[in-house]
Amino acid sequence: MSDPDKKEFLAVYDKHADAVFRRCFFKTSDREVASDLTQEAFTRTWDYLAGGKKIDNLKAFIFTVANNLIKDYYKKKRAVLMADMGDFDPQQIADEVENIEAKVRVQEVIRALQKLKDEDRDVLTLNLLDGFGPKEIGGILDERENTISVRLHRAKARLRDVLNLNIEDE
Repeated sequence: MSDPDKKEFLAVYDKHADAVFRRCFFKTSDREVASDLTQEAFTRTWDYLAGGKKIDNLKAFIFTVANNLIKDYYKKKRAVLMADMGDFDPQQIADEVENIEAKVRVQEVIRALQKLKDEDRDVLTLNLLDGFGPKEIGGILDERENTISVRLHRAKARLRDVLNLNIEDE
């Protein structure tokens, strides 16, 4: 068994940990849980690599692991449905944005996302927030790329309707 490259893995962690945390936080609305899930996603990925297995797209793999951990979290807790954002406070994310105009826009988008179905929020956040394309999203959500493309197109249209703005399809 060859040891995975520690420096390369730490570079991937530095580059993607914030995005994985945002994904976990957006889905759980709990910073502590999101932090735990983020750490667990990277730990499991490291263990997988240390086991001698190869990963072609490390970013997509880590997001897939995180997504599965989120699902497990909800199964174990039997708490709120994933669509119920409960005490979610848009200000928590907006506080991290330095520009005042951006804070207002972020709050508008988050409120608009809360009005959409969970399936729409999933594909939109993975695409717009985390930068994944339909193929990668399909891998993360275990669905066909074409299905994701259609869902993404329709979700953007619904978000556009809620926000009354144009989001460019990529």
